[in-house]
Amino acid sequence: MVARDLSERERATAAIEASERRFRRLVEHGWDVILLMDAGGVTRYVTPSVERVLGYGATDVINRPIFEFIHPDDHALTTARLGQILATPEVRVPIELRVRHRDGTWRWIEATGVNLLDDPSVQAIVGTYRDITERKKTEDEKRRLIDKLEHLSKTDGLTGLINRRALTGSLTYEIDRAKRYQSELAIILCDVDNFKAINDTYGHDAGDQALQVLSATLKTILRKTDIAGRYGGDEFMLILPETSIKGAESLAEKLLSAVRDAELHVPNGRPIHLSMSIGIAGFELSREGENIDAFVKRADDAMYVSKQGGKDRVSIVKV
Repeated sequence: MVARDLSERERATAAIEASERRFRRLVEHGWDVILLMDAGGVTRYVTPSVERVLGYGATDVINRPIFEFIHPDDHALTTARLGQILATPEVRVPIELRVRHRDGTWRWIEATGVNLLDDPSVQAIVGTYRDITERKKTEDEKRRLIDKLEHLSKTDGLTGLINRRALTGSLTYEIDRAKRYQSELAIILCDVDNFKAINDTYGHDAGDQALQVLSATLKTILRKTDIAGRYGGDEFMLILPETSIKGAESLAEKLLSAVRDAELHVPNGRPIHLSMSIGIAGFELSREGENIDAFVKRADDAMYVSKQGGKDRVSIVKV
């Protein structure tokens, strides 16, 4: 009877030891890094996979604070996550951060930590992490591409100003804002005088250059809050938030003067002096039926008056 009990105990012990060996081999040969650390973030155990991920041997990491390896810019986030781990036992807390590889480069890792300090069989914070540097690079490249495409979708390729689609969106936003805060709003619509003659006489390259000269001139007179864009063809629009008709007129006169001083240089020819016809409109908050179409039409009508009146001038259509 005693012999049978001993035999069963030995078999049970052998089974437990075999299970522990199997578990240890799984842990130590796993792809992710597993570490145990104390409440202060000092590593007490780490799996050999740390060498594959970060280039360090286990002895390089054990008994050292994790903060020695973490990027300085990620210290605050890591401290906050460690506090969250300590405050919520047995709840897995995720984090993405940069850690230093043995070769001196910074690697992105995706990590989780769980507080098992009160578990007598563990008595540690258990962390796992894996290298996600390549994934981060792909995400960053994708984000840059999306930002570039978004920029291109809103930008006129020739002048570098925003295009008509973006202008319409900006004007819609500024109209809503003017209504909400009962503030003034004005627009300037202008086009290049004798633009067809420039194209016909000197070629379309000269016409493109004229648009570039004028867009560059526009940028020199804009205030920080103003928005300028190419409305179409040789027409430009300026959106002037919190600006009265009088303020818009003053800005338009500055624009006329700056354009007159600009020169267009064409091959084998004398410099050409440019001019613009300008129309101004103010958004009428109290006007019944006032909307973006009526607003822009008044500026367009005023620009037409400037054209008919001899060009190179500013006009306002009274409502």
